[in-house]
Amino acid sequence: MDNRPTSRESNVSSDHGYSVDRRGDGLNLGGPVGNSGGYQGRPGLFERTKSRISLILIIVLFFFAIATKGDMSGVIDRVTGHIEDWQNGGDKGEILSEMYGDLKGDAQSFKTNISEAWQERILPSLSAESREEVASFSGPVSGGEGTMSSLSTGLKWTKNSKGNRVLKLSEEEWAQIDTIKLNVFYDDGDGYIDLGLDPLFKFDEDGNLIGEYDGTWIAIDRQPVAFYHLTTIDKGDRYRILGYVPAFLNDQHVNLILVFDNDHPKGYIAGAKVIKNGPGTDLTTEQMVSDLIDVKAGDTLDFVCDYYEYNGTFINNYFFGKRMTLSKDPKIQNVKVNGSLSACYMLTDKEGNRYWSPLMD
Repeated sequence: MDNRPTSRESNVSSDHGYSVDRRGDGLNLGGPVGNSGGYQGRPGLFERTKSRISLILIIVLFFFAIATKGDMSGVIDRVTGHIEDWQNGGDKGEILSEMYGDLKGDAQSFKTNISEAWQERILPSLSAESREEVASFSGPVSGGEGTMSSLSTGLKWTKNSKGNRVLKLSEEEWAQIDTIKLNVFYDDGDGYIDLGLDPLFKFDEDGNLIGEYDGTWIAIDRQPVAFYHLTTIDKGDRYRILGYVPAFLNDQHVNLILVFDNDHPKGYIAGAKVIKNGPGTDLTTEQMVSDLIDVKAGDTLDFVCDYYEYNGTFINNYFFGKRMTLSKDPKIQNVKVNGSLSACYMLTDKEGNRYWSPLMD
C-alpha cells in the first residue's frame, strides 16, 4: 500500500448542485482550458458513434444476407459476438481486427454472389427513400484518431471478496503509477462538458482501486466547476494537493488555484493565476501557482468549461453554470450533479503515459 498515490479527502455535501449548463456562444480561448493532452483512449466519449457503428454493421449484415443467399447463421453469430464485446468495453482495435478476419473468411462467397445479388435483388429494391435512410446511418465512424482507439493496458473491473467493483494491479504495477484521477463528463444532449480530473479515489483493504462513483462533483458554494489536478506533494505524514478551476474573475481570464492539505483537507482558494494569452494549459505547475492575485468576497466569477462532440472532437470553451458573487468563506464540496454523467479513472505512470479504466455505470 505504500506505493499508492494520495487521494484528496472526500468532502461530500447532501445538497444538489446548481446548473451545469453551458452558456454563451463560445469563448474561443485557443484550445482546451483543461486537459491539454486530449482524451484519446478514454472510454465513454464515443457512445453515440458506437451506436452508429452498430447500425452500419447491421447494414453490412443485410448485404451479406443477400449476397450469401440467406446462409448467414455463422456470420451473424460472429458479428453479434463482436458487437457485444464492443458494447462491453472490449479492446476496440482487437475487436475490429477479429471482425475483419471473420468477414474476410466469407469474402470469396461474397465476391462470387454480390454481382448477381445486386442485379437481381438489391438494385430493384433501392429507392430514393432507402438511399436517404442509409445515408443517415453513416456517422463519423473514423472522425479522428481517438474514435477507434482502445485501452492499451486492457484494464478491467473485477469483484473483491465483498462484492465491490475493483481494479487489481500487482505491487510492481502500482509502483509505476504516479497519479489516479477521477475523470467525469456531463452529457447535455448535444455533446460532452468536461468536468475535469480530480484525485479522489479509495482502495480496499487488499490495495485494489475501488470502482464506485456517487454522481457528485467538486463545487464552489454549490456551483459545480471544471476542476483539474495539477500535482500532489506527498511527504508521508504531510501532503499538499494543487489543482485549478478555469474562470473569469471580474471579467478577467484566470485559473483559480485550489489547495488541499493536512491543515485544510476540505480545500481553499489560494488565489488566481491571470491567463493573458491562449487557454493557459501550456503553463508548468510552477508557473501556474506563481504570481497569484487575490480572490476576495464580492468578486464575480464566471466559470469556464471545455465542450466536446460525441466523437471526442474539441468544440470550444463556454461559460459554465451561473455567474457567482464570491462569498466571504466559499465552501469547496462535492455536490450531486443531476443528469447524464460518464465517469472513469485515469491512471498516469511515472513516464507520463495515461490509461483509462472502463466506465463506472
